[in-house]
Order: sequence, then structure tokens, then C-alpha cells
Amino acid sequence: WRGALARAAAGAASGVLSFALLSFAADAADPSARARRIAFQTAGFTSALVLGVPLGAWLAATFGPRIPFAGVGVLGAGLALLAVRLTAGGATDHAAEGTAVRTPFRRLVADRRSLYGLAAVFLVGAAVAGPATRLGLRLHADAGAGTIDIGFVYLAAGLAPIAIMPFAGRLLRRFGPAKLAALGSFAFAGPALLMGLPFAAGLVPAGALFFVALACDVLRRTGLQSLMAEAAPEADRARFLAVRGLVAQTGLAIGAEAAVPLHRGTGFFAVCAAGAALSVAGGLFARAATPPLKDIGDK
Repeated sequence: WRGALARAAAGAASGVLSFALLSFAADAADPSARARRIAFQTAGFTSALVLGVPLGAWLAATFGPRIPFAGVGVLGAGLALLAVRLTAGGATDHAAEGTAVRTPFRRLVADRRSLYGLAAVFLVGAAVAGPATRLGLRLHADAGAGTIDIGFVYLAAGLAPIAIMPFAGRLLRRFGPAKLAALGSFAFAGPALLMGLPFAAGLVPAGALFFVALACDVLRRTGLQSLMAEAAPEADRARFLAVRGLVAQTGLAIGAEAAVPLHRGTGFFAVCAAGAALSVAGGLFARAATPPLKDIGDK
């Protein structure tokens, strides 16, 4: 339980910090520029999640199990300061918002559509965490893959966000945030479920399915990021995105932790099936979260 609590706390802290970048992307006046920024940010998030698994495993095997955690802490602090500096002059000036009517925080997060959106964010994070963090162990146990081979699988799959990024912004403008989030969530369930079948135990099929799953993950996260960025009134955007980031990172942390006993007890297929089910549920919640919540402050 201490591991789960530590992961959730670290994820929550990361989520509170990450809202600044999403707010910076949402502040773009040009809709096409906003879509590109959100797609770029989402692709970077997914790539970091995937590539961090083999890198962390290598650091733990080489320098000890505590080094990855210490390294992430130092790196996170440095990147947080860099992000604040880079975005300080790029976001919209909200100095005049002090006179704007702000929604009481309890009403902001208790709105039905708001809760649906936050539930979708949590479920999407939990859905990808299990298969992404347990795939390496599956390849090692079933295919006899070594650290280098597993690293190449993650590296190849980590190219999926880069490959899909040019199309994510266009699809966001075409389908809209809620529909893109739902379509990406439903599409993710297919390759995620196939990853758990016996034929996918090899390096090539596992890498190919993981690549497709991560491409779908970028699409659903792009839709969700945009949906939540547009959800709250402008005066409440910072608070709402901070909650969104906290919920997203906590979902990732809890999903990764819950996958450990599930994998040990029932196997990798159960982890993939749970991820697929969570993704479908997240897609349904994303569809229920539309239309945007611009009218909360008028209630």
C-alpha cells in the first residue's frame, strides 16, 4: 500500500505542475495552433511514459533501484522550472480576471459533465499504465527477451506518438474533442486486448500492437486535453486544469500499481483486458462530458 500511496502522491504533484503547459496550449488564439500545441504536448507525454520504462529498468539494474526515482525527482524539478520560465510570457494575460465572476470550486468540480470528463481522464490514464509497464516482463518471461531487445520494442513503439502527431491536430478539428477522445479510447481497446493473446508474445507482434495502441492513446489524450481545456470558464481554467492533471497522473499511478498483483495472479492477458475495459469506459465518459462546460458559471 505504501508503494501505491507514493505513486499516487507523486502523480498528483506532477499533475498540479503540468496544468501550466496545457493552459499555455489552450491560450492559443488560432484554433489550428491550439490543436497543434495540444497534439504536440500529448505526443510528448505518451512518448515519455513509454520510453521511461526501459530507461528506468536499465538504470535500476546498473546503478540500483533507488537511482531511477532520485533521477526522476531531480529531472522533474528542473523541467518544472524550465516549463514555467518558457511559458511565463507566452500565455494570455489573466491579470484582469480578478474582477471576473469565478465559479465556486465545489460547483466547478461537482457539475455532472465536469465529473464525466474527470472520470474519463482517470480511466484513460489507468488503462494505458498496466499494459505499458508490464509488457517488458511479459516479453522476458514468454519470449526470453533480454533488456536490450525489450528496450528496442519500447523504443519502436515510442515512435507512434511522433508518427501520429501530424494527424492528431487535423482529426481534432474535424471530429471535435469529445468525439476524438471517444474514438481513440474505443480504438485503443482493440490492440490492447490483442497484446495479451499468445500470438503476441513475440517481439515483432508485441511491438506492432504496442505501436498501434500508443497511436490510439495519443488521439484519445489529444481529445481529452482539448475537451478539458475548453471545459471551464476562462477565469477558472487554472484551477480546473490543475484538478485534471492531478486526476490524470493519479490514474496512471494507480493503474500501474494495480497491474502488479493482477499480472502475478492471473497473467498478462488480464492486465490487457482490464486496460481495454477501462479505455472503453473512459470513451463513454468522454462522450457524456460534451458539450463544453462554458455555462457552469451562469448556473
